[in-house]
Amino acid sequence: MDTKTLVTDGQLGQLAVRQYDLFRRVKAGSYANFDDVMAAIQAVIEGKMPEPPTLHVEPGFAKWRSFLIGGVAKKALLQRVKAGFQVSGYAESLVNNRDFTTLDVEEEIDTIVLTPADFGYQRQPTTTELLDPTRLREWSEQNAERLDGHVVELLPAEAGLHIRDQYKDQPKGEVLWIAMERITDSDGRPSVFRVLRYDGGKQWLSARWSHPDFQWSLSDRIVFRLRKKVT
Repeated sequence: MDTKTLVTDGQLGQLAVRQYDLFRRVKAGSYANFDDVMAAIQAVIEGKMPEPPTLHVEPGFAKWRSFLIGGVAKKALLQRVKAGFQVSGYAESLVNNRDFTTLDVEEEIDTIVLTPADFGYQRQPTTTELLDPTRLREWSEQNAERLDGHVVELLPAEAGLHIRDQYKDQPKGEVLWIAMERITDSDGRPSVFRVLRYDGGKQWLSARWSHPDFQWSLSDRIVFRLRKKVT
């Protein structure tokens, strides 16, 4: 056998990665026509020069805003938010829960706003699916190019209060969910923060029940942490 024709296991692995990326792009509709993709693959199998299918360029996922978090004890942080905004009783009960903590040292974080549809869901995902750190890490790896070397993660719970306090120019009618580890409210229900502004102009920090089987709308706008991937 001519050893020049042998393919190594490493090369086969590279082919498998390229194949997966092709399948992912086709499923996402990145290529204009499924039949064109099939025709190109068939041409390669037959040793012919394929006609390249039209490629739709996938838009990147951009950073939303940066915020300062940490460096403020939780009682002082809550009072700061209450001094300038409306705070629901349930949101306050999350802060008073012992599971709510704050960082000792202030740091700046980047954020990104994504919807379940951005993650590729075609049905309403449950909280367990949507806020699973492992799934977020895997999705970030699959979309590394579109995320420009960043990873999408859950936010620390205190970020909900800092975002409310610093996001003073929130447009009327906007509702943002905070992607975080859930904290039990005063009724014993696992919840997350929401930062919203009603059409009437009032700006709120509220909390919303998000039990494991709660189904999120495909259009819900959710704030995640955007962190530079450490290599």
